[in-house]
Amino acid sequence: MKLVLPVLFFLFAGSTDVQHWTNAELKNYAVKLQPSATAKVQVASQALGDWGSHNMSIGRRTNDGEAELHEGFVDIFVVQAGEATLVTGGAIENPRTEKPGEIRGSGIKGGEKRTLRPGDIVRIPNSLPHQVQVQKDFTYFVIKVKP
Repeated sequence: MKLVLPVLFFLFAGSTDVQHWTNAELKNYAVKLQPSATAKVQVASQALGDWGSHNMSIGRRTNDGEAELHEGFVDIFVVQAGEATLVTGGAIENPRTEKPGEIRGSGIKGGEKRTLRPGDIVRIPNSLPHQVQVQKDFTYFVIKVKP
């Protein structure tokens, strides 16, 4: 809990409104996202808000995501359900520019692997290649913060 409180204070220090999502609401988002996540795309997300310096969404994956790199955002994941392997570092294979500052690719060569499970929190610095490889249907918050 010591880690979460400073992060949350930093993220919301400039906000004048309080946003609160109950555990039941978040579980409901995951259920609503399930049909979309099992379609051809195998990933679905729902934006929770955008406050300029940061934004939040909840996502559900049923299959591996593309390798990605964001120059303009730090990613913070808070795992809600399922299990995945997070690959970070290394080099993006078959890179392409999705939009300025956003690189995608088919995988990562030479990255470090970490197992993510419910309750885990991970911070991915901007400009660091990363990829989520799903082991079991994976639901997580993504908090994007401008560095």
